[in-house]
Amino acid sequence: MSSLINVYSPLNAPILPPAPIVMHRHYPASADGFVEHLTGFVQYIESLGQPNAPLIRHIMRSQQRYSVHTDPAPGPNLWAWVKQVSGILFYPDGNVLDPFGRTLVHPDPTRLSSDAAIPYSESSLSRKKKNEAVLKAMGIASSLLPLPDGAEIRVRAMPEIWQRAQAAGVVGLRVLAWKQKRPFTLPVKLLERDPGLTVLKEQERAFVLAKTLDPKLLLNFSGHEEFAFTLAWALDLHAHIYLKEKADPDCTWLQYEPQSIRSVDQILDQADLYARVYALAQLEPSEAFKIQSRWEALVWLCQMSDWDCKIGF
Repeated sequence: MSSLINVYSPLNAPILPPAPIVMHRHYPASADGFVEHLTGFVQYIESLGQPNAPLIRHIMRSQQRYSVHTDPAPGPNLWAWVKQVSGILFYPDGNVLDPFGRTLVHPDPTRLSSDAAIPYSESSLSRKKKNEAVLKAMGIASSLLPLPDGAEIRVRAMPEIWQRAQAAGVVGLRVLAWKQKRPFTLPVKLLERDPGLTVLKEQERAFVLAKTLDPKLLLNFSGHEEFAFTLAWALDLHAHIYLKEKADPDCTWLQYEPQSIRSVDQILDQADLYARVYALAQLEPSEAFKIQSRWEALVWLCQMSDWDCKIGF
């Protein structure tokens, strides 16, 4: 007798199961009740008292849910497909399996598999290994889980990135002008493109045009030059964002216009590296502030913050 199981995948694009697997229904992230269903799944995991943060993270990142019929002893076609979609399986009896059939969660804790693991793509695992080697050479040990693969994120479009980069750059220049007590000037090319500074949000505009210094706002907007510097790098307006390198204080890249955006792999390489350093918080306070600003820019670029607030529990 077959069972109806759910498979949860973090991939943006659906990959339907091949024959002879029988699919009952496919639910994309846009389906009604998708978020509520994931919330219920997470609450079930938590109710078992078996802490599994990577599993909950995987569920939160899910973009596809497949309901499929399977025999009591699933065949190789099912496992091959589940691996392909980086999925986990949820059985009616409450058993949650990884793509190799190992038990991640079960109502009976004695049936858990010690070697069960959340699936990650080869590129994610390779990126983790490479960046851990970079940090090890700097005397920093890291054991953070891999970041998602390019098939699991959506990098923002170039016009949106450019608009935010310009706005953050303008604010960053205003911050530095206040801090260094120097005249506030903007690149001529920027003013030619956008004389009204329409790229600024309302609060940013008020800060930039203010005649007197508000210390609280100055603190709130500090870090914008690093945020902007990171976005400018993503737009290929300068060569690199090395950990030990400071942002261009004059935002000279604002005089140019982007012609391309870096590859998803390049962006994820940096996101993975900065995530590891930021999580460890092993740098001087000034360096930690820089790392945080750049990490936040990379999170914004990849729209990864959506995963953290998708489920309301």
